[in-house]
Amino acid sequence: MDVANILTSMPSFVLFVLVVATGMLSSWAGTWVAGKRYQKGVKELTTSTTTAVGAILGLSAFMLGFTFSMTAARFSSRKQLVVQQAGAIGTSFLQTGLIPERQKLIIREQLRQYIDVLLNTKNSSDIDKKLERLDKLHYSIWHQTASLLNQPMDSELRSIFTSSINSVIEFGAERKTVALIYKLASMLWISLLTLFLLSMFSLGYHTDDYKKHGNLNGLLLASSFAMVIVLIADMDSQGLHSFKISQRPLEDIRQMMGANIP
Repeated sequence: MDVANILTSMPSFVLFVLVVATGMLSSWAGTWVAGKRYQKGVKELTTSTTTAVGAILGLSAFMLGFTFSMTAARFSSRKQLVVQQAGAIGTSFLQTGLIPERQKLIIREQLRQYIDVLLNTKNSSDIDKKLERLDKLHYSIWHQTASLLNQPMDSELRSIFTSSINSVIEFGAERKTVALIYKLASMLWISLLTLFLLSMFSLGYHTDDYKKHGNLNGLLLASSFAMVIVLIADMDSQGLHSFKISQRPLEDIRQMMGANIP
């Protein structure tokens, strides 16, 4: 089961409620176990249980911060790749003015289609079709670029244009990899959520007079963890939730493509 995909595709509010609910259930389970052990006459040192709870909470906080840092770095990389990809596409579009008219017209139209596909993704169900279409456009653009070998043109200009098309394809492949492949592994999500549930269980087990204080303490802690987990899931998603990558650089290039450029 792909836990990572399930969590990142889940609506933020649903994920938040689910995390809080499971956390509170785990806390109540800890209190119930503590009560049963007390009824059996099992007494534990408060100091030892306090140390254990602090250690588990500290480890959970460290794991949460580590995961958040990884996801934030990847999110930043995705934003940077949008800027780089837009620059590569814009440069290639302008440099079509260096090549013969036939290839110029075809490649410009293909680049317009390429950037339209990048901009017109409304939900996660569009991703597979979008990737398939982008791959076809990569092949088509490269085919037209390769055909320049048979054209009587300056070899240096051909090399410059070929290099710019290579950049378009490379940034497209890199963005695909960073956005869709380099995601948090399911095992990392499972470990993070397991530590969270253990933290809530230990808190419930340790809390004295749970009916007066435990409900509020547990709810505050569960809500705090849930907010960070939702942030991580949103940043690790395909950008169709709260944390959307601005497509303004691509939109500006698309607007430029509509101008009458020789």
